[in-house]
Parts: sequence; structure tokens; C-alpha cells
Amino acid sequence: MITQHDMQSNKPLLEWFVSEKAVLTVAVIALFASFWSKFLISLSILLFVLLAVPHIVSRIKSLRNKHRWPTLYTLSLPFRDLVCGSLILIFLGTSISALLSETTQDIHKVQLRLPYLLLPLAFYFLPSISQHSIKIFLKIFLPMALLFAAGVLINYSQNMDHYDELIAMGQSMPVPGNHIRFSLLLAAAVAFGTIALTESIIPLKSRWGYFMLAMLVILFCCIHIIAVRSGLLTMYGALFLIFVRFFYQRKKFWQLIAVGAGMSIILFFATQYIPSLEARFDYMVHDIELLTEKDVGNYSDGDRFRSIYIGWRVFLNNPVLGSDLADLPQAMTAEYNEVYGQTVPVRIPHNQFIYILASMGLLGVITIFPGLFIPFFKKFLRSNPFILIHGAMYIASCMIEPTMEGTQGIMFHLLFLLFFINSVDKEMQKRVPRLRRADGSSLHGV
Repeated sequence: MITQHDMQSNKPLLEWFVSEKAVLTVAVIALFASFWSKFLISLSILLFVLLAVPHIVSRIKSLRNKHRWPTLYTLSLPFRDLVCGSLILIFLGTSISALLSETTQDIHKVQLRLPYLLLPLAFYFLPSISQHSIKIFLKIFLPMALLFAAGVLINYSQNMDHYDELIAMGQSMPVPGNHIRFSLLLAAAVAFGTIALTESIIPLKSRWGYFMLAMLVILFCCIHIIAVRSGLLTMYGALFLIFVRFFYQRKKFWQLIAVGAGMSIILFFATQYIPSLEARFDYMVHDIELLTEKDVGNYSDGDRFRSIYIGWRVFLNNPVLGSDLADLPQAMTAEYNEVYGQTVPVRIPHNQFIYILASMGLLGVITIFPGLFIPFFKKFLRSNPFILIHGAMYIASCMIEPTMEGTQGIMFHLLFLLFFINSVDKEMQKRVPRLRRADGSSLHGV
């Protein structure tokens, strides 16, 4: 039997469980998992849902005397929110496509995109994130990214010549998980750390400011050595956008030009004097030359362009519903064989938007595309530099690979987006009235 004393002794734990500290803790677990473990990603999603349960229950209790179906009304709220609803629609669209399929293999895609239902629903009810928690999150993110990058480079240093040869043949040095998503996480660490300093979220002239600046410089160098073009391009693009915002607000246009020129010079010299990046750059130039000569050999960039072209042809064959998610590989193979014969390796479209068009047709346009754009273009959200830059990086990554077709890519999309949305002041102001109890107290203090 639970006594009053037991309830009092558990009160600190219960208060922590419904506080933003718990959200921050699980966000850090999810961040670590994004680098390392698909299992931990699944666990962190479950933990976010569990953290939201007390807030959902409290909301339902507060509405018992106001609504006929308080549970249904409460659970419908995230669906009616423009941002959360657009993200949930991604899951619903995938489910509709699976229901229309003649096979049961599409259930795997439904399971893969389940976070688009669970995380927006959970974050809608979770406590808002304070600026202090954002600082803590960044102070953990940068050292974590640096440690993972250091581990990759230590492994690289033990057999540099071998890995440089692999890179020269279009491959990559070993990294935890997918090399493109890993490089995106490193690029995001550089971008978010730079925002923290330029926006004075963490003052530059402070102990943590100097420490963060040092970590940013080291991470910046590490990304060049790891030499994954996706990470490099998104990092440079994000930094340029950050500096555009920074100097535009201060009307210092000449300084912006100088920074842009400086970044170009750094990248040029990096391709000349960093062996791994030089090998990557030489391979890219060679690959492009072969592509312009219409060589259909097994080359990285050629494979990408061909996969996008073939994906577009698959879409045109069935523009309404696409080839079906499970049948896309077979449809791509048939189209490859028709255009190139059997001499060219078959690849799925290396572009998320073409992938959606090819596999889901216009159904994908209606159900998937809104969730990819609306959160980053809603006015009060795009005023937040973290959301704006994350959106630019994510959409850029979707242009060069099917980012949503993997657990790491989905977590890269949702974790940062929903975490930073919960930190936006205007969003907090909107949430407080709709998440109040009948007695006037805030749900955040449950």
C-alpha cells in the first residue's frame, strides 16, 4: 500500500519527470543515439512519449467538465496544429500508401516513419525549453561531436594511405553509422555553435565562449579531414547563411564579402593540402569529366545523377501513386535496364524529393512535402536562427540523398526541429493558454 510518506519521498522524482530537465536529458540521449545507436534512437523516442503522458492525462482531466470527449479532443490537438500536423501527415501518408499497396512489405516503411507520429505528438504536450536548457544542450552537443570526430580521425591516422586510396575511389573512411548523416551531425554542431556565439547566446568573451570557439575551429578542421562532401557543403552553406544574417542585421556588407572570400580561400587550400580532401576533390573532378563524356561506368556522382533521372522516369510512369514504396527497387531496376541495359549498377534516387515522387507519386507530394517545408517557412519559426539554419541544412541534404529513408536521417530532422520549436518564445506564449488546467495553473508545473 502506498502511504503519504511514500508519495512525499517520490515527489522530487515526479517533479523532475514532468519538468523541462527531463526533456533535456532525453534529448541528450537522443543526440548521442543519433551518432551511434539505432536502438537508443528507438528508446529515446519511447522516453519522449512517456514524458508526455502525465501532461496529456492532466490535460484530459482539466477538460472533463468542458468537453464531451476530452480524451479524443486532447489527442486531436497536435493534428490540428499546422506544424505538428504537417509532420504527422508524413506518417499518415506513408500509412495510406501502404494500405493501397498490394503487398505487405510496405509495413517496414510505416514502422520507419512512426517517429513522425510519436515525436510531434509528444513534443506538443511537453514543457517548453528555456534558453538555459538550449545552452546546456549546445555545451553537450559540441564536445560530443568533437569526441566522435576525434575517434574517426584516430582510426584514420593509423592507416592514412589506405583510407586515402579508398576515398580516391569514391568511398569514405569508416565512421559510426552512415557517413553522410554522421557528417551532417558534425556540420550541425559547427552551425549551432556558431549561432550561439554570433547571437550572444553564449558570450564569446567568456570562459565557455572561448572554449566553444576552440571546439568549433577543431571541428571545422575535422570535417575537412573526414572529407564527406555532403557535410562540407552543408557546413559551408550554413556558415554563409549565419554570417549573412549576422552582417545584414548590422549593415556590414563589406565584412560579409570578406568572410565569403575567406571561406572560399580556406576551402581551396584545404583541397590542395589535406590529403583525404585532395583525394576526394580529385575523384570528384575525374567523375564529372567522365559524366560529361557520357561514360556510364560505376562512378559515385554519375550514379547519383543517373538515379535521379531514372527516379523521375519511374514517377512519370505512374504519377498519381508512384511505383509503391516496397516495389520501388524493382521499378528502378526495370527502368535502369531499359535505359542503360544491365551494365550500370542500380541505385535508389539520391534525392529525397525524387524518391517520394517515384515511390508515392502525387500522394507523396500532398502528404510528405508539407512536413518538409512548412516547419521551416512558418513566419514565427523562421525568425529563430537555429530552426532556419537547421531547415536549410536538412533541405540541402534531401537534395543530395534520401535523408528520410533511414533512422538517423529521421532523427536528425525531428530532434533538432522539435527541440528548437519548443524553445521559441512565441510558440511558448501560444502553448501556455491552451495547456492550462481548469483551475488556471499551467500544465508545465504538474
